[in-house]
Amino acid sequence: MINLKFDEYLKYQHNSPPVPVLQVRFVFNQQHPPFFLPMVVDSGAFCTTLPMSIATGLNLDLSTAQDINFSTPGGNGIGKKIENVRIEISKKIIYGPVMFNPLMDNQPYGLLGREGIFDKIKIAFRESHCKMFLSHTS
Repeated sequence: MINLKFDEYLKYQHNSPPVPVLQVRFVFNQQHPPFFLPMVVDSGAFCTTLPMSIATGLNLDLSTAQDINFSTPGGNGIGKKIENVRIEISKKIIYGPVMFNPLMDNQPYGLLGREGIFDKIKIAFRESHCKMFLSHTS
Protein backbone atom coordinates (compact mmCIF):
# COMPACT_ATOMS: atom_id res chain seq x y z
CA MET A 1 0.00 0.00 0.00
CA ILE A 2 1.24 3.49 -0.82
CA ASN A 3 1.37 5.85 2.14
CA LEU A 4 -0.41 8.86 0.72
CA LYS A 5 1.01 12.23 1.61
CA PHE A 6 0.07 15.52 0.08
CA ASP A 7 2.49 18.03 -1.39
CA GLU A 8 5.15 15.49 -2.29
CA TYR A 9 5.71 13.17 -5.20
CA LEU A 10 4.45 9.58 -4.93
CA LYS A 11 5.88 6.75 -6.95
CA TYR A 12 3.47 4.89 -9.17
CA GLN A 13 2.67 1.39 -8.10
CA HIS A 14 4.87 -1.09 -9.91
CA ASN A 15 2.47 -2.73 -12.28
CA SER A 16 3.24 -3.49 -15.87
CA PRO A 17 3.14 -0.81 -17.11
CA PRO A 18 3.35 1.34 -13.95
CA VAL A 19 0.10 3.16 -13.22
CA PRO A 20 -0.88 5.81 -10.65
CA VAL A 21 -2.75 3.92 -7.89
CA LEU A 22 -3.96 5.26 -4.54
CA GLN A 23 -5.54 3.46 -1.59
CA VAL A 24 -8.90 5.16 -1.06
CA ARG A 25 -11.35 4.65 1.81
CA PHE A 26 -15.09 4.66 1.08
CA VAL A 27 -17.84 5.16 3.67
CA PHE A 28 -21.39 4.67 2.39
CA ASN A 29 -23.39 4.99 5.62
CA GLN A 30 -23.57 3.81 9.23
CA GLN A 31 -25.03 0.41 8.29
CA HIS A 32 -22.11 -0.54 6.03
CA PRO A 33 -18.50 -0.88 7.13
CA PRO A 34 -15.95 1.43 5.51
CA PHE A 35 -13.48 -0.23 3.18
CA PHE A 36 -10.27 0.53 1.30
CA LEU A 37 -9.83 -0.14 -2.39
CA PRO A 38 -6.88 0.53 -4.71
CA MET A 39 -7.98 3.20 -7.19
CA VAL A 40 -6.34 3.97 -10.50
CA VAL A 41 -6.17 7.76 -10.90
CA ASP A 42 -7.98 8.06 -14.24
CA SER A 43 -8.30 11.55 -15.69
CA GLY A 44 -10.27 10.02 -18.57
CA ALA A 45 -13.00 8.71 -16.26
CA PHE A 46 -15.78 11.21 -15.65
CA CYS A 47 -16.99 9.57 -12.43
CA THR A 48 -15.32 7.51 -9.71
CA THR A 49 -16.24 3.93 -10.57
CA LEU A 50 -16.31 0.77 -8.45
CA PRO A 51 -17.11 -2.83 -9.33
CA MET A 52 -20.84 -3.62 -9.01
CA SER A 53 -19.87 -6.63 -6.88
CA ILE A 54 -18.93 -4.22 -4.06
CA ALA A 55 -22.47 -2.85 -3.92
CA THR A 56 -23.81 -6.41 -3.97
CA GLY A 57 -21.40 -7.54 -1.25
CA LEU A 58 -22.36 -4.61 0.98
CA ASN A 59 -26.09 -5.10 0.28
CA LEU A 60 -26.34 -1.48 -0.83
CA ASP A 61 -29.83 -0.53 -1.95
CA LEU A 62 -29.37 0.84 -5.48
CA SER A 63 -33.10 0.96 -6.27
CA THR A 64 -33.08 4.77 -6.20
CA ALA A 65 -29.63 5.13 -7.78
CA GLN A 66 -29.40 6.97 -11.10
CA ASP A 67 -28.92 4.80 -14.20
CA ILE A 68 -25.81 5.89 -16.11
CA ASN A 69 -25.02 4.72 -19.63
CA PHE A 70 -21.32 4.15 -20.06
CA SER A 71 -18.94 3.17 -22.80
CA THR A 72 -15.54 1.64 -22.10
CA PRO A 73 -12.97 -0.32 -24.08
CA GLY A 74 -14.44 -3.39 -22.34
CA GLY A 75 -17.95 -2.70 -23.61
CA ASN A 76 -21.07 -0.62 -23.05
CA GLY A 77 -23.57 -0.92 -20.26
CA ILE A 78 -25.63 0.73 -17.56
CA GLY A 79 -24.13 1.57 -14.19
CA LYS A 80 -25.76 2.79 -11.00
CA LYS A 81 -24.66 6.15 -9.61
CA ILE A 82 -25.14 7.35 -6.05
CA GLU A 83 -24.28 10.81 -4.73
CA ASN A 84 -22.57 12.10 -1.60
CA VAL A 85 -20.38 9.10 -0.81
CA ARG A 86 -17.67 9.83 1.73
CA ILE A 87 -14.35 9.36 -0.06
CA GLU A 88 -11.18 9.62 2.03
CA ILE A 89 -7.83 10.17 0.38
CA SER A 90 -5.27 10.34 3.19
CA LYS A 91 -6.75 12.88 5.60
CA LYS A 92 -8.72 14.70 2.91
CA ILE A 93 -12.46 13.93 3.12
CA ILE A 94 -14.51 14.46 -0.01
CA TYR A 95 -18.20 13.84 -0.62
CA GLY A 96 -18.84 12.90 -4.21
CA PRO A 97 -20.58 10.57 -6.61
CA VAL A 98 -19.69 6.93 -7.19
CA MET A 99 -20.86 4.75 -10.06
CA PHE A 100 -21.04 0.96 -9.79
CA ASN A 101 -20.10 -0.77 -13.03
CA PRO A 102 -20.94 -4.45 -13.62
CA LEU A 103 -18.15 -4.76 -16.24
CA MET A 104 -15.56 -4.12 -13.51
CA ASP A 105 -16.57 -7.05 -11.31
CA ASN A 106 -13.39 -9.00 -12.05
CA GLN A 107 -11.09 -6.05 -11.36
CA PRO A 108 -9.22 -5.73 -8.02
CA TYR A 109 -9.36 -1.93 -8.26
CA GLY A 110 -11.65 0.99 -9.06
CA LEU A 111 -11.22 4.18 -11.08
CA LEU A 112 -10.79 7.54 -9.36
CA GLY A 113 -12.56 9.84 -11.81
CA ARG A 114 -12.85 13.60 -12.22
CA GLU A 115 -16.34 14.49 -10.95
CA GLY A 116 -16.19 15.68 -7.35
CA ILE A 117 -12.51 14.75 -6.98
CA PHE A 118 -10.31 16.71 -9.36
CA ASP A 119 -11.85 20.03 -8.27
CA LYS A 120 -10.84 19.32 -4.64
CA ILE A 121 -7.43 17.72 -5.16
CA LYS A 122 -4.81 18.85 -7.63
CA ILE A 123 -3.10 15.92 -9.28
CA ALA A 124 -0.01 16.31 -11.44
CA PHE A 125 1.86 13.52 -13.18
CA ARG A 126 5.58 13.21 -13.91
CA GLU A 127 5.14 10.35 -16.30
CA SER A 128 8.83 10.08 -17.19
CA HIS A 129 9.59 9.43 -13.49
CA CYS A 130 6.47 7.31 -12.79
CA LYS A 131 5.40 9.72 -10.06
CA MET A 132 2.36 11.82 -9.23
CA PHE A 133 2.00 14.89 -7.05
CA LEU A 134 -1.12 15.58 -4.99
CA SER A 135 -2.05 18.81 -3.27
CA HIS A 136 -5.19 20.22 -1.68
CA THR A 137 -7.08 22.92 -3.52
CA SER A 138 -7.78 26.10 -1.59
